[in-house]
Amino acid sequence: MFIGIMLIAISLIAVSYKATSNFFKYRRLTSLKDTYENYITQKSDWSVHGNQQEIIELFKKAGLKDKTVLVSEMIDPMHINNAYVSIFDNMMKFKGEIINNMHSLFCQAIGVYKRRCFDSINPLYWIDFLLFLPQKTIIYLGFNEGSKTATAIIKTINVIYWISSIGAAFIKLMHISFV
Repeated sequence: MFIGIMLIAISLIAVSYKATSNFFKYRRLTSLKDTYENYITQKSDWSVHGNQQEIIELFKKAGLKDKTVLVSEMIDPMHINNAYVSIFDNMMKFKGEIINNMHSLFCQAIGVYKRRCFDSINPLYWIDFLLFLPQKTIIYLGFNEGSKTATAIIKTINVIYWISSIGAAFIKLMHISFV
């Protein structure tokens, strides 16, 4: 009985943490997007410069990667400098290519956090999470899921996990205990 109550408490804590954490990231990124857009349109709110690292961190936590874009700059009437630049490193520049990509990154990241908020209260998400827990753990540990060997190992571990989980549930249902 005590173990059941503990599992329910841990589950509620996990759901609450995931929902709250992603909701605050969603709200914060929405606020930073508004500040960034004010900075770009009015060229006045310089406080966004102090939030550049936070913006990058929130993008990365949403799974978004830095991109490079081609930016052209006129050096003098006879010369134009073309260069590929990082969006993350140059987000405060008033260049159309960077501004468009930043808008896209903000929208994507906000969408990711919004979806994660809904996932946190979706029972199907948690069932999927539990069914593929070994796979998610192995990927989290940094194994390359793209290689055929890693894919085979992940699938094998998932099958062992499923069989052992079904076996443990069956034993529990039959009231057979083993030491």
